[in-house]
Amino acid sequence: MNLVPLLRFVTVVGLSGAIASVVVGNGAFAQSTYVPIPIPNTAVVPAAQATNQTFEPAGSPTTALNMAGYTATSGSYTSVSGSWIVPTVSANTSGDVADATWVGIGGVTSNDLIQAGTEAIPNSNGQLVYRAWMELLPANSQVVPLTISAGDAVSVSITQLASGLWKVSFDDATTGKTYETTVQYDSSLSSADWIEEMPVEVGGIVWLDNFGTVDFTSGYAIKNGRAVTVASAGATALTMTNSAGMTTAEPSALDATGSSFTVARTDAQSSPLALTGSGIAAAVDSPYSFVTNGGSGFAGGGSEVRIRRQDGRRGYRVYGRF
Repeated sequence: MNLVPLLRFVTVVGLSGAIASVVVGNGAFAQSTYVPIPIPNTAVVPAAQATNQTFEPAGSPTTALNMAGYTATSGSYTSVSGSWIVPTVSANTSGDVADATWVGIGGVTSNDLIQAGTEAIPNSNGQLVYRAWMELLPANSQVVPLTISAGDAVSVSITQLASGLWKVSFDDATTGKTYETTVQYDSSLSSADWIEEMPVEVGGIVWLDNFGTVDFTSGYAIKNGRAVTVASAGATALTMTNSAGMTTAEPSALDATGSSFTVARTDAQSSPLALTGSGIAAAVDSPYSFVTNGGSGFAGGGSEVRIRRQDGRRGYRVYGRF
């Protein structure tokens, strides 16, 4: 099956299937001291100084159907960075599965999001490929010209150079290769995000792969002009669940430095999301488990989102139309 480009808007969806807020995101980790991309401020506020602050931002989500990690929403954010090891997807997962690891600014309480990271996604032959990417909503994600492999130690940073001007940097410590670019983007500066995600596909779905664990380290941001850790940014943990309320990916508590945590995949089946003409909704209707946008073999053409049976019986259901 030929997959169309993946949309990565981290769509925070309530368990009822209604969209609570639309955000826009995944991975593993390196050594706890690995910070190849310095943030543009040395006065980092450590976790120890953050213990006297209130960290629970009003209205910040705590569960989502397609992302897990940490988000900070109380303040104005002009830089975010993080490091991880690109996870090796388990051999028992193949076909239409994917995961992505990223850092970003915006998206939790706003519709804008600038994000960058790594991912494992199926190619046109259904084989998983690893790559680096970036995305500026509402535009589709774009592949970054940096070769990425499972097990690579990478760092990614996004920094505002001036109003509307951003620098996006990638550093692969395993290969010694780097990539850097500047982009124009109007951001609300409303959140800093460190995320492991199940991507949303245009015209279909992919399931969350078995990425094992993703260890984020060196998680920093610039909040209100000061360099902060994930903890001292006041970030809230975000757990990925399926439509039955079962945890599919869960972040650990922050470590003593306040800048590192792990996202672990559970055995629970994910609940993929379908992008339809009316928005994004959970595509969970057993035994119908695979969503496609039609094509040969289906009556009615390719403008419908359809759920195909996985139990060997023939038939499908129309889930939505573009």
